Amino acid sequence: KFHKEKYNTNSSPLHDPCVIGYLLNNDLFDLKFLNVIVEEESELTMGKTIVDWLKVTNREANCYVADNVNVKEFFSLLKEKISLLP
Repeated sequence: KFHKEKYNTNSSPLHDPCVIGYLLNNDLFDLKFLNVIVEEESELTMGKTIVDWLKVTNREANCYVADNVNVKEFFSLLKEKISLLP
């Protein structure tokens, strides 16, 4: 509901589950090696992670960033592992 009202989307980010999914089976994810920085000076964007997806800054790549996941297999893995919890 939050993302629908705030961002007009029916989807929600799954950052934490994706980390766990990657640790369990990194073959599910496509990675790109890109330049990533964290803004440290601006009052408005302090702490914002900035990824140079289009490589327009000519900065050296320094981080692997997941840009795609096998959704069907990811959710299958997630359900399987959650079902093992007590």
